[in-house]
Amino acid sequence: MNGNQKEIKKDIVSLLNQNEIKYVLIKGNPGTGKTLLTYNIAHEYIKGKKCSHYSQRKIV
Repeated sequence: MNGNQKEIKKDIVSLLNQNEIKYVLIKGNPGTGKTLLTYNIAHEYIKGKKCSHYSQRKIV
């Protein structure tokens, strides 16, 4: 992931951990890394490394 994607990921994970939002829409042009970003966040939820509430949420 590039620096911009890492920053966006950090913001998304922070919001999810605050339990203030339930859904995230990742929007962008083709080839900007939306799938990679989504995969990386989901991977961390599954591993439980960065997202403290991963066991209480469903990723759809």
